[in-house]
Amino acid sequence: MSAQVTKALLLILALLGCGVMLGANPPPPSSTTLSDAARYLVQHNCPDGRPALSDCAATPARPGPQPYRRVDWSGAQISDAVLMPDGTVVQTFDFASSFEAFDVRDPGDGGDAIRVGPWGVAIYLTQDPGGGRQYMQGVDCPAGGGWLLWRDTPRGNWMEAEVQVAITRAADECPQRWNWSATRWRLADMAWSWRDNRGGTGEVTRATIVSEHYGGRYRETADHMERFFFAERLGKVRWERWEQRGRSTRGDLDAMAAQTATRCPAGPEPAPGPTWLRVDCRHWLSFDLRPGQSIPWP
Repeated sequence: MSAQVTKALLLILALLGCGVMLGANPPPPSSTTLSDAARYLVQHNCPDGRPALSDCAATPARPGPQPYRRVDWSGAQISDAVLMPDGTVVQTFDFASSFEAFDVRDPGDGGDAIRVGPWGVAIYLTQDPGGGRQYMQGVDCPAGGGWLLWRDTPRGNWMEAEVQVAITRAADECPQRWNWSATRWRLADMAWSWRDNRGGTGEVTRATIVSEHYGGRYRETADHMERFFFAERLGKVRWERWEQRGRSTRGDLDAMAAQTATRCPAGPEPAPGPTWLRVDCRHWLSFDLRPGQSIPWP
Protein backbone atom coordinates (compact mmCIF):
# COMPACT_ATOMS: atom_id res chain seq x y z
CA MET A 1 0.00 0.00 0.00
CA SER A 2 1.39 3.44 -0.95
CA ALA A 3 2.11 6.14 1.63
CA GLN A 4 -0.69 8.31 0.13
CA VAL A 5 -3.27 5.54 0.48
CA THR A 6 -2.16 4.75 4.03
CA LYS A 7 -2.43 8.43 4.98
CA ALA A 8 -5.96 8.69 3.56
CA LEU A 9 -7.17 5.60 5.43
CA LEU A 10 -5.57 6.72 8.69
CA LEU A 11 -7.33 10.08 8.34
CA ILE A 12 -10.73 8.37 8.20
CA LEU A 13 -9.92 6.19 11.21
CA ALA A 14 -8.68 9.21 13.15
CA LEU A 15 -11.89 11.14 12.51
CA LEU A 16 -14.03 8.22 13.63
CA GLY A 17 -11.79 7.34 16.57
CA CYS A 18 -12.01 10.87 17.95
CA GLY A 19 -15.64 10.30 18.82
CA VAL A 20 -17.26 12.20 15.98
CA MET A 21 -21.00 11.87 16.59
CA LEU A 22 -23.54 12.81 13.98
CA GLY A 23 -27.04 13.96 14.88
CA ALA A 24 -30.03 13.49 12.60
CA ASN A 25 -30.29 17.14 11.60
CA PRO A 26 -26.82 18.65 11.13
CA PRO A 27 -26.46 21.60 8.77
CA PRO A 28 -26.57 20.31 5.19
CA PRO A 29 -23.02 19.84 3.91
CA SER A 30 -22.09 22.11 1.02
CA SER A 31 -19.69 19.50 -0.29
CA THR A 32 -18.08 16.18 0.55
CA THR A 33 -14.40 15.33 0.83
CA LEU A 34 -12.62 12.00 0.95
CA SER A 35 -12.39 12.28 4.74
CA ASP A 36 -16.22 12.43 4.86
CA ALA A 37 -16.59 9.08 3.11
CA ALA A 38 -17.51 6.91 6.11
CA ARG A 39 -20.49 9.17 6.91
CA TYR A 40 -22.08 8.05 3.65
CA LEU A 41 -20.69 4.53 3.24
CA VAL A 42 -21.43 3.12 6.72
CA GLN A 43 -24.73 2.55 8.54
CA HIS A 44 -24.78 4.24 11.96
CA ASN A 45 -26.45 3.07 15.16
CA CYS A 46 -28.20 5.07 17.88
CA PRO A 47 -27.27 4.26 21.52
CA ASP A 48 -30.51 2.27 21.91
CA GLY A 49 -29.51 0.04 18.99
CA ARG A 50 -31.90 1.51 16.44
CA PRO A 51 -30.91 2.80 13.00
CA ALA A 52 -29.98 6.49 12.88
CA LEU A 53 -33.32 7.70 11.52
CA SER A 54 -33.77 10.34 14.23
CA ASP A 55 -31.66 12.69 16.33
CA CYS A 56 -29.13 10.62 18.29
CA ALA A 57 -25.41 10.32 18.99
CA ALA A 58 -24.91 7.81 16.20
CA THR A 59 -21.78 5.69 15.83
CA PRO A 60 -20.60 3.67 12.80
CA ALA A 61 -21.43 -0.04 12.69
CA ARG A 62 -18.59 -2.55 12.92
CA PRO A 63 -18.49 -6.16 11.64
CA GLY A 64 -19.95 -8.92 13.82
CA PRO A 65 -23.06 -8.65 16.02
CA GLN A 66 -25.62 -6.12 14.77
CA PRO A 67 -28.46 -4.58 16.82
CA TYR A 68 -30.76 -4.51 13.76
CA ARG A 69 -30.68 -5.65 10.14
CA ARG A 70 -31.16 -3.76 6.88
CA VAL A 71 -33.40 -5.87 4.66
CA ASP A 72 -34.11 -5.34 0.97
CA TRP A 73 -37.81 -4.63 0.40
CA SER A 74 -38.13 -7.92 -1.47
CA GLY A 75 -37.17 -9.74 1.76
CA ALA A 76 -34.62 -11.89 -0.06
CA GLN A 77 -31.45 -10.16 1.15
CA ILE A 78 -29.93 -8.66 4.30
CA SER A 79 -27.18 -6.12 3.84
CA ASP A 80 -24.88 -4.64 6.50
CA ALA A 81 -22.65 -1.64 5.70
CA VAL A 82 -19.82 -1.73 8.25
CA LEU A 83 -16.47 -0.07 8.94
CA MET A 84 -13.62 -2.58 8.95
CA PRO A 85 -10.60 -2.38 11.30
CA ASP A 86 -8.29 -1.36 8.42
CA GLY A 87 -10.47 1.63 7.48
CA THR A 88 -12.10 0.05 4.45
CA VAL A 89 -15.89 -0.37 4.24
CA VAL A 90 -17.76 -3.59 3.49
CA GLN A 91 -21.39 -3.89 2.44
CA THR A 92 -22.47 -7.52 2.65
CA PHE A 93 -25.05 -9.33 0.50
CA ASP A 94 -26.61 -12.03 2.68
CA PHE A 95 -29.23 -14.11 0.83
CA ALA A 96 -31.80 -16.56 2.18
CA SER A 97 -33.53 -19.26 0.16
CA SER A 98 -34.46 -22.94 0.41
CA PHE A 99 -30.74 -23.78 0.62
CA GLU A 100 -29.26 -20.63 2.21
CA ALA A 101 -29.85 -18.89 5.55
CA PHE A 102 -29.45 -15.38 6.92
CA ASP A 103 -26.52 -14.67 9.30
CA VAL A 104 -24.54 -17.54 7.77
CA ARG A 105 -22.03 -17.14 4.97
CA ASP A 106 -23.27 -19.36 2.15
CA PRO A 107 -21.68 -19.86 -1.31
CA GLY A 108 -24.13 -17.42 -2.91
CA ASP A 109 -23.43 -14.57 -0.47
CA GLY A 110 -20.98 -11.75 -1.07
CA GLY A 111 -20.68 -7.99 -0.94
CA ASP A 112 -18.81 -4.87 -2.01
CA ALA A 113 -15.51 -3.80 -0.44
CA ILE A 114 -14.75 -0.07 -0.73
CA ARG A 115 -11.59 1.90 -0.10
CA VAL A 116 -10.62 5.56 -0.09
CA GLY A 117 -7.45 7.05 -1.51
CA PRO A 118 -6.03 9.81 -3.72
CA TRP A 119 -8.05 8.41 -6.66
CA GLY A 120 -11.36 8.86 -4.76
CA VAL A 121 -13.88 6.41 -3.27
CA ALA A 122 -13.85 3.10 -5.16
CA ILE A 123 -15.11 -0.48 -5.01
CA TYR A 124 -12.08 -2.76 -5.19
CA LEU A 125 -13.73 -6.16 -4.62
CA THR A 126 -17.24 -7.44 -5.28
CA GLN A 127 -18.97 -10.81 -5.13
CA ASP A 128 -22.47 -11.96 -6.04
CA PRO A 129 -24.10 -15.20 -7.24
CA GLY A 130 -23.77 -14.21 -10.89
CA GLY A 131 -20.22 -12.89 -11.14
CA GLY A 132 -18.50 -14.61 -8.25
CA ARG A 133 -15.47 -12.98 -6.63
CA GLN A 134 -14.17 -10.11 -8.77
CA TYR A 135 -11.41 -7.58 -8.11
CA MET A 136 -11.99 -4.17 -9.65
CA GLN A 137 -8.70 -2.75 -10.88
CA GLY A 138 -7.94 0.87 -11.74
CA VAL A 139 -5.23 2.00 -14.14
CA ASP A 140 -2.82 2.53 -11.23
CA CYS A 141 -2.97 -1.24 -10.57
CA PRO A 142 -1.87 -2.72 -8.25
CA ALA A 143 -1.44 0.43 -6.13
CA GLY A 144 -5.16 1.03 -5.62
CA GLY A 145 -8.26 2.54 -7.15
CA GLY A 146 -10.99 0.43 -8.73
CA TRP A 147 -14.62 1.07 -9.64
CA LEU A 148 -14.85 4.81 -8.94
CA LEU A 149 -17.92 5.95 -6.99
CA TRP A 150 -17.04 9.58 -6.31
CA ARG A 151 -14.35 12.11 -5.62
CA ASP A 152 -14.75 15.38 -3.70
CA THR A 153 -18.04 16.83 -4.85
CA PRO A 154 -20.02 20.05 -4.34
CA ARG A 155 -23.72 20.04 -3.58
CA GLY A 156 -26.14 19.89 -6.48
CA ASN A 157 -23.93 19.72 -9.55
CA TRP A 158 -23.00 16.54 -11.38
CA MET A 159 -19.28 15.80 -11.50
CA GLU A 160 -18.09 13.56 -14.34
CA ALA A 161 -15.09 11.41 -15.21
CA GLU A 162 -14.16 8.96 -17.94
CA VAL A 163 -12.84 6.01 -15.94
CA GLN A 164 -10.86 2.95 -17.00
CA VAL A 165 -11.54 -0.21 -15.01
CA ALA A 166 -11.09 -3.96 -15.44
CA ILE A 167 -11.97 -7.17 -13.59
CA THR A 168 -9.42 -9.71 -12.38
CA ARG A 169 -9.63 -12.82 -10.21
CA ALA A 170 -6.67 -11.94 -7.97
CA ALA A 171 -5.94 -8.81 -5.95
CA ASP A 172 -2.42 -8.38 -7.36
CA GLU A 173 -3.29 -9.24 -10.96
CA CYS A 174 -3.16 -6.35 -13.41
CA PRO A 175 -5.15 -6.70 -16.66
CA GLN A 176 -3.80 -6.29 -20.16
CA ARG A 177 -6.94 -4.54 -21.37
CA TRP A 178 -9.09 -1.81 -19.85
CA ASN A 179 -12.76 -0.92 -20.24
CA TRP A 180 -14.04 2.64 -20.32
CA SER A 181 -16.89 3.78 -18.10
CA ALA A 182 -18.54 7.18 -18.06
CA THR A 183 -19.02 7.95 -14.35
CA ARG A 184 -20.83 10.81 -12.67
CA TRP A 185 -21.89 11.68 -9.13
CA ARG A 186 -23.54 14.44 -7.13
CA LEU A 187 -24.65 15.39 -3.60
CA ALA A 188 -28.26 16.37 -2.86
CA ASP A 189 -30.93 16.11 -0.16
CA MET A 190 -33.17 13.13 -0.90
CA ALA A 191 -36.27 11.75 0.83
CA TRP A 192 -36.15 8.04 1.74
CA SER A 193 -39.11 5.82 2.61
CA TRP A 194 -38.45 3.23 5.31
CA ARG A 195 -40.34 0.60 7.29
CA ASP A 196 -39.60 -1.88 10.06
CA ASN A 197 -40.80 -5.28 11.26
CA ARG A 198 -42.84 -3.73 14.10
CA GLY A 199 -45.20 -1.85 11.80
CA GLY A 200 -43.27 1.41 11.75
CA THR A 201 -43.10 3.43 8.54
CA GLY A 202 -41.82 6.85 7.68
CA GLU A 203 -39.73 9.08 5.50
CA VAL A 204 -36.38 10.65 6.29
CA THR A 205 -34.53 13.27 4.27
CA ARG A 206 -30.77 12.93 4.15
CA ALA A 207 -27.83 14.36 2.28
CA THR A 208 -27.20 11.65 -0.31
CA ILE A 209 -24.48 10.95 -2.83
CA VAL A 210 -25.81 9.36 -6.03
CA SER A 211 -23.22 7.73 -8.28
CA GLU A 212 -23.78 6.42 -11.81
CA HIS A 213 -21.47 3.97 -13.63
CA TYR A 214 -22.16 3.52 -17.37
CA GLY A 215 -21.22 0.57 -19.54
CA GLY A 216 -19.18 2.56 -22.03
CA ARG A 217 -17.06 5.66 -22.41
CA TYR A 218 -20.02 7.91 -23.19
CA ARG A 219 -23.39 8.02 -21.44
CA GLU A 220 -25.32 8.52 -24.66
CA THR A 221 -24.02 5.31 -26.27
CA ALA A 222 -23.80 3.07 -23.19
CA ASP A 223 -25.88 -0.11 -23.16
CA HIS A 224 -26.45 -0.16 -19.38
CA MET A 225 -25.87 1.82 -16.19
CA GLU A 226 -25.62 1.01 -12.47
CA ARG A 227 -26.70 3.63 -9.95
CA PHE A 228 -25.80 3.75 -6.24
CA PHE A 229 -27.25 5.90 -3.44
CA PHE A 230 -25.27 6.62 -0.26
CA ALA A 231 -27.30 8.43 2.42
CA GLU A 232 -25.63 10.18 5.34
CA ARG A 233 -25.45 7.85 8.40
CA LEU A 234 -27.53 5.18 6.60
CA GLY A 235 -24.89 3.84 4.18
CA LYS A 236 -25.64 2.58 0.71
CA VAL A 237 -29.42 2.45 0.82
CA ARG A 238 -30.24 1.65 -2.79
CA TRP A 239 -28.84 0.12 -5.98
CA GLU A 240 -30.43 0.22 -9.45
CA ARG A 241 -29.59 -1.30 -12.82
CA TRP A 242 -30.79 0.45 -15.97
CA GLU A 243 -30.71 -0.71 -19.60
CA GLN A 244 -30.91 1.50 -22.69
CA ARG A 245 -33.48 0.40 -25.23
CA GLY A 246 -31.95 -0.21 -28.65
CA ARG A 247 -28.46 -0.79 -27.21
CA SER A 248 -29.01 -3.34 -24.45
CA THR A 249 -28.16 -6.99 -25.15
CA ARG A 250 -30.63 -8.24 -22.52
CA GLY A 251 -34.00 -9.84 -23.25
CA ASP A 252 -37.47 -8.44 -22.58
CA LEU A 253 -36.69 -5.10 -20.94
CA ASP A 254 -40.35 -4.19 -20.43
CA ALA A 255 -41.04 -7.42 -18.53
CA MET A 256 -37.94 -6.93 -16.40
CA ALA A 257 -38.93 -3.35 -15.61
CA ALA A 258 -42.48 -4.37 -14.66
CA GLN A 259 -41.24 -7.12 -12.35
CA THR A 260 -38.74 -4.78 -10.68
CA ALA A 261 -41.47 -2.23 -10.00
CA THR A 262 -43.43 -4.79 -7.96
CA ARG A 263 -40.63 -5.31 -5.40
CA CYS A 264 -38.81 -1.97 -5.30
CA PRO A 265 -40.34 1.43 -4.52
CA ALA A 266 -39.83 4.38 -6.80
CA GLY A 267 -36.50 6.11 -6.31
CA PRO A 268 -35.65 9.80 -5.90
CA GLU A 269 -33.61 10.08 -9.11
CA PRO A 270 -35.37 10.01 -12.51
CA ALA A 271 -34.35 7.93 -15.51
CA PRO A 272 -31.17 9.19 -17.20
CA GLY A 273 -33.14 9.61 -20.43
CA PRO A 274 -36.29 8.57 -22.32
CA THR A 275 -34.76 5.36 -23.71
CA TRP A 276 -33.70 3.97 -20.33
CA LEU A 277 -35.56 1.33 -18.26
CA ARG A 278 -34.89 0.29 -14.66
CA VAL A 279 -34.58 -3.51 -14.78
CA ASP A 280 -33.26 -4.38 -11.30
CA CYS A 281 -33.14 -2.78 -7.86
CA ARG A 282 -32.32 -3.25 -4.17
CA HIS A 283 -33.76 -0.93 -1.51
CA TRP A 284 -32.15 -1.65 1.90
CA LEU A 285 -34.53 0.38 4.07
CA SER A 286 -36.73 -2.30 5.58
CA PHE A 287 -35.39 -2.65 9.13
CA ASP A 288 -35.59 -5.85 11.15
CA LEU A 289 -35.12 -4.55 14.70
CA ARG A 290 -34.03 -7.93 16.05
CA PRO A 291 -30.29 -8.43 16.55
CA GLY A 292 -28.25 -10.60 14.24
CA GLN A 293 -24.77 -11.25 12.92
CA SER A 294 -23.15 -9.78 9.83
CA ILE A 295 -21.58 -12.44 7.64
CA PRO A 296 -17.76 -12.61 7.66
CA TRP A 297 -16.91 -11.24 4.22
CA PRO A 298 -14.55 -11.00 2.40
